Amino acid sequence: MTLVAASSTIQSPITFSDYVFNFAQALESEIRVALKNKGQKAYLSDGRHIGRRGKWELYSFNSDREITLPDDIEVQVECQGKEYVGNIISNDGFIIVLGLEVYLGDTISTLIMQISPIFLLQKLQERLGEARFRQANPNNLAYRLLQRLDLSEYNPAEAAQVDQLLEKISWRLGKSLEYNEDQRQAVASVLGRDISFIWGPPGTGKTKTLGMAVAALVEAGQSVLVVTHSNAAVDVALLSIAPNVVGSEAYEEGSILRFGIIRNKELQKEYPNVHVRGVVERQNPQIIAELNKLEAERKEVSNKTRREGLGAAEKSILTRNLNRIQDRLKEITTELQQRELELVKKAQVVACTLSKMTIASEVYERTFDAVVIDEASMALIPHCVLAATLAAKRVAIFGDFRQLAPIAQSDEPPAKEWLHRDIFNQAGIVERVRQNQPDSRLVMLRTQYRMHPAISAIPNHFFYNSKLLDGPQTASRAEKIVESEPVPGQPIALYDTSKMLSYCFSDWQSKSRFNPLSALIAVNEAYRIAQKSEQKQVSLGIITPYAAQSRLINKMLRDLKLSERGVKVATVHRFQGSEQDHIIFDAVESPPKNKAGKLVIGEMGSTAMRLINVAISRAKGKFIGIVQRDYLKTVLNETDVFGRVVEQLANIYPPQALSWPTNKATAKWQLDLPGVTYYPDSKSPAKFLETDLLKARGEIAVYWPSDVKAREFFNISIIKKRDAERIRTFISGPGRNEFKIGIQNVDFRPTHLQTGMCMVGIDRDILWIYLNPKNPSYPVLRIFMPDTVRLLYNFWELLPEDQGKSILDKIAAGQSPVGNPCLKCGSPMWLDEGPFGLFLRCTNYECNATKNMTAKDAEALAQVQGIYCRKCGGQVRGVKSDQKWFLGCKNYPECKEITPLRA
Repeated sequence: MTLVAASSTIQSPITFSDYVFNFAQALESEIRVALKNKGQKAYLSDGRHIGRRGKWELYSFNSDREITLPDDIEVQVECQGKEYVGNIISNDGFIIVLGLEVYLGDTISTLIMQISPIFLLQKLQERLGEARFRQANPNNLAYRLLQRLDLSEYNPAEAAQVDQLLEKISWRLGKSLEYNEDQRQAVASVLGRDISFIWGPPGTGKTKTLGMAVAALVEAGQSVLVVTHSNAAVDVALLSIAPNVVGSEAYEEGSILRFGIIRNKELQKEYPNVHVRGVVERQNPQIIAELNKLEAERKEVSNKTRREGLGAAEKSILTRNLNRIQDRLKEITTELQQRELELVKKAQVVACTLSKMTIASEVYERTFDAVVIDEASMALIPHCVLAATLAAKRVAIFGDFRQLAPIAQSDEPPAKEWLHRDIFNQAGIVERVRQNQPDSRLVMLRTQYRMHPAISAIPNHFFYNSKLLDGPQTASRAEKIVESEPVPGQPIALYDTSKMLSYCFSDWQSKSRFNPLSALIAVNEAYRIAQKSEQKQVSLGIITPYAAQSRLINKMLRDLKLSERGVKVATVHRFQGSEQDHIIFDAVESPPKNKAGKLVIGEMGSTAMRLINVAISRAKGKFIGIVQRDYLKTVLNETDVFGRVVEQLANIYPPQALSWPTNKATAKWQLDLPGVTYYPDSKSPAKFLETDLLKARGEIAVYWPSDVKAREFFNISIIKKRDAERIRTFISGPGRNEFKIGIQNVDFRPTHLQTGMCMVGIDRDILWIYLNPKNPSYPVLRIFMPDTVRLLYNFWELLPEDQGKSILDKIAAGQSPVGNPCLKCGSPMWLDEGPFGLFLRCTNYECNATKNMTAKDAEALAQVQGIYCRKCGGQVRGVKSDQKWFLGCKNYPECKEITPLRA
């Protein structure tokens, strides 16, 4: 494939049509990769079948990260290697009710939801093709934006209005706007230049400056389109604009509009006029009151779907309620969407994502006086150009080319040229900064107000050529944070895990890296900080390069209820634009990986440089890094900027070399998390592990390497003592043959996992990890955090993918003698409860046929559910007394225990 021109090598002029052709080639290569990889993946876990809605089988899932997709859209999903069509029924961020086209059992351990960018890429191609005919003039803004030479036009009279316009804003607000000279010059550049670049390093007030610039344009009577790469970034941008336009005619009329999904609660509450709900509420408060009530009900219903042990009757009620809520919500949201589109067509300011701009005719068919692109370093060049075609007078680019770059998967030449680079690079800004040459289009914001000076010194030295200045009181404002735990008095702390055998793995599904021990250390520090904080909500973020590690830490935070205290976790890409008092950075990298991940490899200008810059610069007062220095020194070169930064930090702030404590009373550091029990050696926990094994209710999972004898650590024959009829055992690893000692109902299975650690899991709630069984003096961890343990089960594939089939699966497969199938439709029958007691109901919610229950049915139900006598552990039988069913012990009269039978 041949490019018409390569901007960095061919000097002959090319037309706008040529550029569009090149963009199309690049986007086509990205589409091919997206088709092959099936797009971005979101991992949903712990799925539970709750009923039906039309043709959809409804499942309630936990999500490891917040999903911002709207309701009622179809998605592709993958389960156990097979692909299906799904529909998002309701989405409350971390709890998603998904409709699937087929019934896949009562429980689904993990489901992969494909979020494909193909549709958006194709629409971008289509829009650019249309724009090609609208932009025939070789002097148009979009064309000149692409040139490496400064072809911008400057109007000094318009720039000179800056003070007058800012003063008018101050007068309307009744208070002075606070800004420095760089910020003032940036606003003047936006007003007076038709192409301007505002370079905003971390903490320099880039978003604040954008807010003043847009407000000044509004004050001057100009229409503005504000676009950026994500919904979260749009909310942040509008949150900086809104305070400056309050009281203006445009704001009061609802003419400054957030178009699309809004998640920021502060924006919703404090500035209701900037979104359609707020505008409609003034006109029709009853409909918004009903909408709020329905959304609260839906959230309550969604939470109820996550309860353990839901019976068929409860599921049926939840499904009916959810369907009722969704039907009415759809009516209201359809009405709101229509009203929103009407507002967008005439709004003076529209703020939305670049993707929304691409697909919404209400935006791309309009022309705005000014187009403002925020976080432009992360935006695709074709997206920036398309946005520029909508500008009649000026384009303003806000961002930082030292922070994260656009994300593209294709490595073909067209994609590298047009999708991997950003608009700063294409316009020659980066090259001029590197050569220390001026560019009249560029204004740099140089004074940072976020970070303690010791923290800002690191990115300033490595990434900004010492051009950054620290604003007044940056040290004093962060003083309380600096004096807090951990390492009181230090703004930067490094934890070195080189002595702890902290292993790095790859999730077998996503191939993303994770490190359970460094995750525990990161969460341990977050827990300590939260415990010592006097505030109910803490300002603390955990950042990691890898999605799998972010998923794992998120599970730990939720198990420990730290998410409720305000502790956040995200990959570096999702944390750009945020800031927290404390930042914990978990590098993840460690043996047995023989190479460092590509996210930490690279010189200046690389992804690794941008990643570490973003990670450090999120911290206001304290940055805590968790690294394995010995490993990094082995796998990184001297030119790799990630390693250079770590060593620079280590030279200034000597790392704390973490090691496992032998005496908790005198230890300088210890793992002290609820749900995690630490044993200082491999022999001492034997009786506790054996107790857990004897208490197993449903299954035992063991991974054992070949060069360690399990019988030296616990009595492996104790597994023979469990009830083989109701408890399955899965044993994997090279050492699995040692367990062939006559255990019944056992699956000796192969695995791809290769590690020297030993693992024993019980009921997917408890996981024992022998960190180094070759060394008896090395510690053992017992993790009793159910959500975390289930994710580790999945990451390590401790159970076969099809294990955990539901009760309904077993009935449908003829594995359970619970009566005969439904006479009406042939579906399995299951327990339900009504005003007159227990009965059997067809599991097909559209059929809903019923039948009376028998003693044989009750006994079979107990067997399938694994219900045994609570007192002696014996089998139970169905007994009916006073028209009520219960389960009596078969050892009666020796044991007279009664166990309830519930729906």
